Amino acid sequence: GEILPQQRVVEGYRVDHYFAALGKRNMLINARRITVDKQRSHIVLLAIDDITEREDSDRLLDQVMEHLPAVVFLKRASDLRFVQINRAAEQLFGYSRSDMIGKNDYDFFPKDQADFFTSVDREVLASDKVRDIAEEPIRTRDGTTHYLRTSKIVLRDADGKPTHLLGAALDITERRAAEEHIRLLMRELDHRVKNVLARIPVIAMCTREGSGSMDELVKALEGRIQSMASAHELLSLAQWHGVALSDIVHRELAPYATGSNTNVDGAHIVLSAEASQTMAMVLHELVTNAAKY
Repeated sequence: GEILPQQRVVEGYRVDHYFAALGKRNMLINARRITVDKQRSHIVLLAIDDITEREDSDRLLDQVMEHLPAVVFLKRASDLRFVQINRAAEQLFGYSRSDMIGKNDYDFFPKDQADFFTSVDREVLASDKVRDIAEEPIRTRDGTTHYLRTSKIVLRDADGKPTHLLGAALDITERRAAEEHIRLLMRELDHRVKNVLARIPVIAMCTREGSGSMDELVKALEGRIQSMASAHELLSLAQWHGVALSDIVHRELAPYATGSNTNVDGAHIVLSAEASQTMAMVLHELVTNAAKY
C-alpha cells in the first residue's frame, strides 16, 4: 500500500533496511498491481534486487579511479559525452567534473584535437580491441600543451551493445622533454667527439714533423693530447658554458709551477668552448717550449 497507493507500476524503488541477521542491506523494488477479478481484487507482484554488494563494489571502484595518478575518463557511447572523470583529469585539463560531465571534447579542446579524439573514439567503439595512442597533444585550459599516452576500450552490455568508452592516459610531457634533451645532448656530444677526433691526425702530423726521434714524438704527442683532455675536463666542469682563461693558464702551468716561480694576474675573461680548447693548445706549446729551452 505504501509503494502503490496510486500507481499500478513502480520501478527502481529504493529501500535501505537493517536486518538483525544480515545487517544493512540496500534493495531495489519493482512492483506491479494487478486486478484479478470483477470485484477488483488486487494482487501485487514484487521483485526485490539486493544491490548491497554491487554498490559496495561501485564505491570501491570509484575510490580507486579517483586516486589513480593517471587520467581516467568515461564517455557515453551514444554521443561521446563525458559521464565521469577522476581527480587527475580535473587537475590536468583544468576543468571540474561538473564542468565536463554531459559535454564532449568540442566544448573544451581545439577543433583539430577534438576531431582526432572523436575519430579515435569511434574507431574504438567499432572494434573489440584496446586502442593505444603512444603520443597525443592536448591543450589544457591554461593554454599549455601536454602530451599524453592514452589507452581506450569499449564497454558493452550483456547483449554486446556498446554502452561506454573508457579511457586512461598518462601525462608524458616531462618524460618527452627529458628524452628530447637527451637527444640534443647526444647530438652535441657527437659533434664534439668528431671535432676532437678530427684534430688528432693534424696534431700527430705536426708533432711528427717537429720531432727528431720516436721517443720525442711519443712524448710530445702525449703532452698535446693530455692538453686537449685537460681542456675538455675544464669544459665539462663548466657544463660547456666556457672556461676562465686563468683556469686554463693554471692547468697548463701546473706541471712546472712551484710556490714561487709563477704569478698569474689579469682580467677575468671567460672563453667559449671552442676558444678554450684552442687556447689550451697554444698555452701548452708555449709552456713546454719555455720549459725545454
